[in-house]
Amino acid sequence: MSGADYVHRWVDSVREADWEVTSVLGFCAGGTFAAGIADELERLQGAPPKLILFDPETPDALTLYYHFHKVVGGLAAGLPEERVAAAQEAGRLVTESGMPLADIASELTAAFQGLVPIAFEAAGLDESFADELSLTYSSFLTYLIGAGDIDHRNAWRKSTVVSSRSPLSGLNRYTPEERDAMVAEEIKCDLEHIDLLRDLEAASILRELLK
Repeated sequence: MSGADYVHRWVDSVREADWEVTSVLGFCAGGTFAAGIADELERLQGAPPKLILFDPETPDALTLYYHFHKVVGGLAAGLPEERVAAAQEAGRLVTESGMPLADIASELTAAFQGLVPIAFEAAGLDESFADELSLTYSSFLTYLIGAGDIDHRNAWRKSTVVSSRSPLSGLNRYTPEERDAMVAEEIKCDLEHIDLLRDLEAASILRELLK
């Protein structure tokens, strides 16, 4: 699926239900999809919904490598440590190759799918779960690549962003000057990226923004 396919599927549901949407939320790569949805809803409703983003990101090669490194590391229970390390290094080289993101995703998916059955067999796990995990990873990369298709810039410039302290997440990868130009408002939290959607501080900020 392309990024437009995802956006139209979600917005079509709103159109069919005849809902009025006043706010759109997005987290991580979902912040890019949220921008596309906000743009479509503005065209549909005549006014832009409020756009609130949590550590929004546009997926790039580093994003793909981060997730590949993590999922391969999760196979350590069934693979020798050196096999895991070698696969992660090979993934790093692929993501630094300069290939288009779709080609990088294809290479990483093939590499991961080759490792999963071996790790599951060694750990004594059911083969059907290996297939399920491989499909889930492939679908997730399709989602990330789709997010990269969307021009999020106009919507982000009107958005409020809630940022974590994680240095490689969201707007933290950019300089202060770049961040100021990308969004309308940024609220910084002393939280890790992984805690943004489950911490009471972030929930309290969201409650105020939705008023």
